[in-house]
Amino acid sequence: MATLASIRSKLDTKIFNKIGSTATLTPFTSQTTDKWGDATVTTGTPVTITLVPYQYAKSMLSYEKIGALQAGEVYFIVPYSTSVGVNDKITFDSADYIILELESYSFTGGELAKQLRCKKILT
Repeated sequence: MATLASIRSKLDTKIFNKIGSTATLTPFTSQTTDKWGDATVTTGTPVTITLVPYQYAKSMLSYEKIGALQAGEVYFIVPYSTSVGVNDKITFDSADYIILELESYSFTGGELAKQLRCKKILT
């Protein structure tokens, strides 16, 4: 029978180490708004992470409203040990993305990986 540790090890060696890509994660810390309504975002120290993009195209596809993703959105998978949160910024392939939603993939009471739904930040 497969154990949580053995599956994590296989994911690391066969997925993240072989087809994973490097990206920069900048943690969201806080946001303040001045009296004119302008927001100032405070971020933490950027760190390098490994991720696997899927449903990703360099020139972001535009999906119909019934599709799973809207234009400019992409999914990334990161290892269970990667500390991420909603509103954190990921820089990947010379583009910035904001994390909109996190989902955990679990097995026998432990986490295997995290799925991140992200939206491209237009500059």
